Amino acid sequence: MSLLLSLLLSLNMIAQNDLVVIKDKWLQYIAAFDDRIYATAPENYLTNYTRLLQTIGPQDAEQNLFNIISSGLDHPDFLIVRAPKPAMMITTTGDMFSIQGAMETESEVARIYKAYNSESNFSRVEDDAAHASTPKNRTDLNLAEWRNCFQS
Repeated sequence: MSLLLSLLLSLNMIAQNDLVVIKDKWLQYIAAFDDRIYATAPENYLTNYTRLLQTIGPQDAEQNLFNIISSGLDHPDFLIVRAPKPAMMITTTGDMFSIQGAMETESEVARIYKAYNSESNFSRVEDDAAHASTPKNRTDLNLAEWRNCFQS
């Protein structure tokens, strides 16, 4: 992803501060460390390791960075480190990944955005569905409206 962003920047296809949305759970890790990414909207998967381990257990290797749990990092940390940049959690109540963990993550991250006085830059949307990208959640992500909501 960073290579893609570098290519788009070098070809002047995007400007340094253009809206770039990362909607993939794995790429959320990259978004935590790449300042060129303006806004993120990870979809599904976001929970916390406590709830993940209490429910379905560890998942695919690409979803769990090496030594992440033993290092004390958790899902909220990858959103917190981006604050106060815009972020939206896209969740579903019937996801295999605990919605309770997603709500706990939301609460933890929201406190940090509040400390930055940037509560409007963080939100969570939810649909009553299984692990899927739903029309409702995609509508909630509508980029034109989202960009207007998250202007600094």
